[in-house]
Order: sequence, then C-alpha cells, then structure tokens
Amino acid sequence: MPSYRAYPVSKNRQVCATPPVVIVCEDEQDGLRQAQQLVEDFDIELWDGPRFVARLKSLQEPKGSH
Repeated sequence: MPSYRAYPVSKNRQVCATPPVVIVCEDEQDGLRQAQQLVEDFDIELWDGPRFVARLKSLQEPKGSH
C-alpha cells in the first residue's frame, strides 16, 4: 500500500510541525481524502516521498484580514 506524508503549513508558508502525519492508503485519491480530514487551522501539504502532491487549504481566514 502506498504511504504519503501530510505536513501542516503555517500562514507564513513554513512547515509547522514534524514529524509529519503518515497516511497509508489505497491510492493517491484516498490519500487526498484522508489528508483533507487533517485540514483545520493550517493548510496541509501532501507529499509522496520527494514528489509534491497537493496543498489542501484551510477554511480559516488569517487573523487580521477581512
């Protein structure tokens, strides 16, 4: 089974925490669905080893913007 890495990304576009969340899934679409469940206050970047897969955007509005 493939595994992907999900990294939280801060509003200033820096990785917030390590180690990343490891997602074991059936395929890339399943990995994206699982990563979407991790999105809360921060964007999530999904990686397949060195290959960038997607950036899933938080629905939270950055503080101080209207």
